[in-house]
Amino acid sequence: MEKVKKGRKKGTTDTLGESDESIFIRLASEEHSTSFRELVDAKKAQFKIGTDYEFSKMVGIPNNTLVRLIDGETQKVDLFSILKVCQFLGIDINEMAEIFVASLDSEFISELSLATKANFILRNFNLNALKKIGFIKSTTDFKAIDRKITRWFGIDTINQYATDLPSTLFSKIKQYTPDEMRIMWIVGAIAQFRKLNNPHPYDREALLALIPKIRPYTRDEEAGFVMVVRALYRAGVTVIVQKYLANTAVKGACFVVDGKPCVVITNYRGKYSTLWFTLIHELYHVLFDLEALKSWNFHLSGEYDLSNDLFKEDMADSFARDRLLPKARLDYIRPMIDTPAYVNEYAAKQQVHPSIIYDMHCYEEKIKRGRDVYARYQHFFGSSEEAIRLIKTAPFDYESVYDGLDTVQRVYEFSPEQLNSNSPTF
Repeated sequence: MEKVKKGRKKGTTDTLGESDESIFIRLASEEHSTSFRELVDAKKAQFKIGTDYEFSKMVGIPNNTLVRLIDGETQKVDLFSILKVCQFLGIDINEMAEIFVASLDSEFISELSLATKANFILRNFNLNALKKIGFIKSTTDFKAIDRKITRWFGIDTINQYATDLPSTLFSKIKQYTPDEMRIMWIVGAIAQFRKLNNPHPYDREALLALIPKIRPYTRDEEAGFVMVVRALYRAGVTVIVQKYLANTAVKGACFVVDGKPCVVITNYRGKYSTLWFTLIHELYHVLFDLEALKSWNFHLSGEYDLSNDLFKEDMADSFARDRLLPKARLDYIRPMIDTPAYVNEYAAKQQVHPSIIYDMHCYEEKIKRGRDVYARYQHFFGSSEEAIRLIKTAPFDYESVYDGLDTVQRVYEFSPEQLNSNSPTF
């Protein structure tokens, strides 16, 4: 079947089907093509690949083969021979490639598939960051990377990453941030909320009634936070606590998953006082920004982003401070802030944990007077570890993003006696 087209002009961009003379002229011309060296260097720069050796390992070919390709030896022998055969047979190079691939053994097909997966992984995941946190051991072993990511998300192939999300949502996530780690964190959080699948419908009135009751629970360092999270769960608001996302200022996040509000607390800096402040901050977004959340699907608090025009962070901060300790009450105790006995006695009367008083005092000093006194009072802020012990997830530390969720879900159904708590029930 004759596919060779006659009468093409020299210099045309279509080399397939031209006369042999035209092809030879174009192959010898540098102005119409990019060198293989330039293509390799561009890809290395795009994905921050340091050396040709690393590149060859990622592609899955011997380094000496890559060197021959770069030097032109393989191009002049193999590719040129293929082009001559194509011209003689009257077929284009794509058809020739299909015939060639169809004749390959399964092991070679697997190698080609791995090269495709490697390209997908490089475009969608920050391998250096994943190695830094111990999620992967090597940034060049793509078989291991592919196994780790697919097992972690519970998917069959790497190309299924985020395919269960609506395309518009994934587009928003990518628009929100170019950081692959942050994207993976968001996708992983959504996966966890879907797995938990809170059976309780969202009840805004129940949430409004619950928030004024939160403050006394801050005094129970062992079980107070879990008690509040259980009450929120029954009001249709699912809360999980995750390890802080490195290199960000993200303290918390709100999502709408399958129509229900969900909250992630990142345990920012491990402070007990921040744990409560962040929770109530996020509950403000659930109460007053739910329609915007339904439109945007998620919001990370603590950083400026494209969604901040929809979500008023200052108002959420004020809401949290007022619910924990109104400003007038804070102003009353601030002159005695350096006398812990007075602070502890006052905190007991106000039914609030003393760490919250110290933290809010530092905030006022920094915002109103420009004085950073956090280091001076940091030993009063307390640790959140005991409070979140039963419900903390650390998905990047596990084999699967879902590991530990069964334990968390059982905690949601605990009774006060099982929690060994002195706090009242809601």
